[in-house]
Amino acid sequence: MPPEIPETADDIDVAWLEQVFALGGRNVRLEGFSIEMISEGRGFAGEVYRLNLQAEAGGNAPKNIVLKLHSVDKSRAEQVLFAYRNEHRFYESFAQRTPVRAPHCYYGAVDETNNRFVLMLEDLHKVKFGDQVRGTVIEEIYAAVVGLAKHHAAFWKDDDVAALDRNQDDLEPKKMAPLLVALLEDAKQTFGKGLPLSLSIAGVIITAFNAPDFKVPEQQLPDPFTLTHTDYRLDNMGFDENGELVVIDWCCAPGKGHADLAYFLSGNMTPVQIATQWHETVSLYHSTLTENGVSDYSLAQLTADLRTHLVEQSILSVVTLGIFSRLNRDGSPGDLSVLPSGMQALLRNIIEDPRGFEIVMSMAERTEAALTKIMPGGAFGGSLLMGSLQGVLNLKARLRWK
Repeated sequence: MPPEIPETADDIDVAWLEQVFALGGRNVRLEGFSIEMISEGRGFAGEVYRLNLQAEAGGNAPKNIVLKLHSVDKSRAEQVLFAYRNEHRFYESFAQRTPVRAPHCYYGAVDETNNRFVLMLEDLHKVKFGDQVRGTVIEEIYAAVVGLAKHHAAFWKDDDVAALDRNQDDLEPKKMAPLLVALLEDAKQTFGKGLPLSLSIAGVIITAFNAPDFKVPEQQLPDPFTLTHTDYRLDNMGFDENGELVVIDWCCAPGKGHADLAYFLSGNMTPVQIATQWHETVSLYHSTLTENGVSDYSLAQLTADLRTHLVEQSILSVVTLGIFSRLNRDGSPGDLSVLPSGMQALLRNIIEDPRGFEIVMSMAERTEAALTKIMPGGAFGGSLLMGSLQGVLNLKARLRWK
């Protein structure tokens, strides 16, 4: 019978480590170990530690491992249980199938009753990981895009992926709308001059949420679908001593491949890279998909899907900026309980990360650059288009409420 998942890192001992290594097929005998937290002061969904193992002579133990545990904050652990479950499932069922290098998993388990989670992973201390805020050279952007496309192609319309449960938050737009309107105004007051397209688009979407006839679309498996990473960014990837791409934090779920791509490009390419190399990078992703067996997804469809996703993504940027505006003004984000639990958990992680504001501002600026690149007429034409749509929605709402 598998051992109980420790409640905290203080509950880990030699006997527990030896037992879980044995479940993973390793005969390990330890004299002791030391442990250090490596996630302190960062907006993580759980806790991350490095263990330095002192093995008996002739043992089959690695020198170091990385151990991921659930959050000691029980409310947060409950909110992000889906993320724990998805990451464990990746290492259990899909890690051996992806063409992208992921850390080796020595052991993993999830206790859904008590919202507990543990992963024991290969320590990648020799890998040079990226920095989303700083960005990187275009050659590494290309390498990351090629790796992403190869991963997506490996799971394109895969039956095992289709069978996975998906985290489906209950969206209640009418309840969310007043908060979103208020956050939009907060964002406009603080950041309005620098993000005209994002703020215009967010305004249109929020108005649509509040329309009397708005209905939440049914959440169905998209066509086409693949196994998405869901947090594909420079902080979660690096290159080893041989130049091979290595990716961590696989909180995978069935979904749209272009969502991973849009999130990566608009969050990690600099505005200059977006302005000069957006189309080349998108074409590289598509050609790599094609070279790896995907034949039912055109470049035109990918381009249209990216535009749709970036429009949807803009609302998250604006909401988060509104929250930071409140934090700066009031010292508190206010009551966010009307938002879906998954979004609450994401926002909480960002707020509590010391680099949170830098990350959000860089993503907002880059999303704005990407929207400018893909909108007909660029920033000026896009703003006119969004303004026209806003006017139509406002008129429609007034006519319905007379």
